Amino acid sequence: MVDQRYARLAEGAPVYLFLPIKLREPVEIGGVVHPEGALLFTDDAAALLAQGYKPVTKLPMPSEAGYTYLEEWRETETEIIRDWQAIKLPDDPYQIIDTLTGEAI
Repeated sequence: MVDQRYARLAEGAPVYLFLPIKLREPVEIGGVVHPEGALLFTDDAAALLAQGYKPVTKLPMPSEAGYTYLEEWRETETEIIRDWQAIKLPDDPYQIIDTLTGEAI
């Protein structure tokens, strides 16, 4: 089962939590210690953080006219964030084709 509320970044892209997770180190949840190598179903934020997974925040895509947006992912100490890079569209539609094909019409 994939849980898109938690992820880690690999080469700039999210790797979502796939349950059960195989513990890379022992973890204690509610007074119970789960050993390294155990398979675990959990949504305990502290346990997931200890395994390298952070909560995912997906910022909404802007909708300003004249722009298209490219998805970007970044990581902070506490979360993985989906953000957007604005790319201004050319005024001339043929410039868009030129940009995509690398050729002038």
